Amino acid sequence: MSIIIDKEFQSLIPPLTPEELQQLEENCVKEGIRDALIVWKQPDGNDILIDGHNRWNISVKHGGIPFQISRMDFSDRDAVIAWIADNQLGR
Repeated sequence: MSIIIDKEFQSLIPPLTPEELQQLEENCVKEGIRDALIVWKQPDGNDILIDGHNRWNISVKHGGIPFQISRMDFSDRDAVIAWIADNQLGR
């Protein structure tokens, strides 16, 4: 199983400010990655990341900080895009 970064999905998520990203990184290094990364599970066993791009990057940057994964089923890309839009409205 591997996690695939989809550039279109990633582009739909507003970037953190430099200060927010720095704080997230400090928290992840100090306390671990507490919130699960959300992925769209694929029939081939791979997962496409739909939420948690910053946490994913922080994990990779720091040698693989462990994280949990929450797999979701979607009918198609449009359903994923709708989920991302709805999820981002709550932030």
